[in-house]
Amino acid sequence: MAIFSFSVKPLAAAKVGPAVAYQSRQVIRLDGDTFRPSKTAGLVAEGIAWPRGVGGDMVIGGRDALWSAALDAERVRKRGPRCGELRRRAVAGRTAIAALPHELTDAQRLALVRDFADALADRHRCAVDFAIHAPDPSGDQRNHHAHLAWTERAVRGDGMGAKVRAFGGKGRAEELRRIRQAWERCCNRALARAGVAARVDARTLVAQGVARSPGRHVGAAGTAEARRGAGFHRTAIELARQVRIARDLDAPEAQPCWRRLVAHCREGVRSGVAEGDALDLAKKVQAEEQFLFRKGRRRRTLSAIWRSGSVLKGVVRTMVRLTRVGAGMAAPQRRHEPTLSDLLATVAALRSPRPPAMIHRHPAARQR
Repeated sequence: MAIFSFSVKPLAAAKVGPAVAYQSRQVIRLDGDTFRPSKTAGLVAEGIAWPRGVGGDMVIGGRDALWSAALDAERVRKRGPRCGELRRRAVAGRTAIAALPHELTDAQRLALVRDFADALADRHRCAVDFAIHAPDPSGDQRNHHAHLAWTERAVRGDGMGAKVRAFGGKGRAEELRRIRQAWERCCNRALARAGVAARVDARTLVAQGVARSPGRHVGAAGTAEARRGAGFHRTAIELARQVRIARDLDAPEAQPCWRRLVAHCREGVRSGVAEGDALDLAKKVQAEEQFLFRKGRRRRTLSAIWRSGSVLKGVVRTMVRLTRVGAGMAAPQRRHEPTLSDLLATVAALRSPRPPAMIHRHPAARQR
């Protein structure tokens, strides 16, 4: 089903180079600086829509000449020490990300984006730089989308003119509503020409009378973080399984497996992929690492701790439980499943001068 998504945000002069290089997947050279795209794959089509009747060197120069002129228009003109300096926070343009109907072909999606870009350029006399990106191979294959960047100023043959008041004035909210409605009309025309019954609607779900919560745009950063988090849970489950297998075979062999689990938890905390109870447990594992591996005043080796107490067992069992829940798997049904509170209480008991009766001491763990 086709969905409507069209988000607009201002483009600061300092961000023009990286933003244009990313969306066009091309190397951009602006005022002696070179900007390379962070990704080079996934580009389907790109182009620039110019207002009717505009020509000259800027059109011939293409993307580099366009955005160089846009940045030159945002330089300080007044006399003084900052004369000619770029106002980095000045708004040099607007960027938008629009969802494209996956029911259309690549050629139909290109025609849709070009029609909208031409209409926007003719309405405000600005230049519209656009690019169409294909879905990520590891993501949702319906995620066809377009990136658009248009200049904040009107385009002339030899440079930039005055700023378009509709973009940044008091009526900017109303103008944004008109732009979103124009995108809705272009999408519905393209769907109708393709013989697709689905339609998009720019109105809110409340205005449409739809009784459901609106979806939230995750974005590239959020999607990558979710993928790393899923991998973190899967790896934690595998490492915990290896520790339990090593425990069943021979206690000393659990030490390298336990170290790998600790290192994995540390990496999860550092990269921010562990969430909720799993994050708390990973932080606790990281904090207790030196205590578990150091031959302290009680001279307890890891194998002795494993056989005598519940610290290592509680960490592994709780980690397995939490990672299963975090990965959407069913938690194991047991008579008593250790929680994070149980783990913290066990660690506190192990650090106490005299261990309580609940911890059965092994001959190998006695004081020397």
